[in-house]
Amino acid sequence: MVATIPAVSRAARGHRLVPTAFAHLVGSSMGGALIGSVLGLVGLPLALRLGEKRGPIIGIVALIFALSEFGVLKVPRPQRHKQVPAGWRARFPPEIVAGLYGAILGTAVMTPIWFATLYVMLLWMLLSGSVLLSAMIGATYGATRALPSILTASFIDSPEQALRFGRALRRRIRYVTLSTGIMLMGVGAISLLVAAR
Repeated sequence: MVATIPAVSRAARGHRLVPTAFAHLVGSSMGGALIGSVLGLVGLPLALRLGEKRGPIIGIVALIFALSEFGVLKVPRPQRHKQVPAGWRARFPPEIVAGLYGAILGTAVMTPIWFATLYVMLLWMLLSGSVLLSAMIGATYGATRALPSILTASFIDSPEQALRFGRALRRRIRYVTLSTGIMLMGVGAISLLVAAR
């Protein structure tokens, strides 16, 4: 994500922050909608077969990943360890770069996955039983994934500054991990309580 900040903010110096930020937001939302649609479609037969068991499954997985966020349990986290292509910044105009970066980040699976909440969201899209609902979940994720880049673009204007900002965020990542663990505990508990009714 940090690499997107200089790409978006570079445009701000040319007084084109709004169209660049908009391109990033649209690209990220579309990437999220795409992955949501694919997962919703692929998971539709499984969702139909599982029926009412989907809620408890998502709840149990959320609780398992919460324990993982708290460091109590080791859970495999498959992911791609590549970043968005840095060469695009030199090759394309800022609006194109921001849109392409947004599309890649919005899919949620094309770059490293930092938090376990994402796996639960992917499972939710897979088991939602609705392609439209999964696309909407993905688009919402994509939009929210773009917001930090857009918001920080106004004060980060160089790759060096972006790297310093990224390092500062990583030093505080434990707080975010604890927050996501708490959220996952809540999702898990609510899912199981609703299923038990």
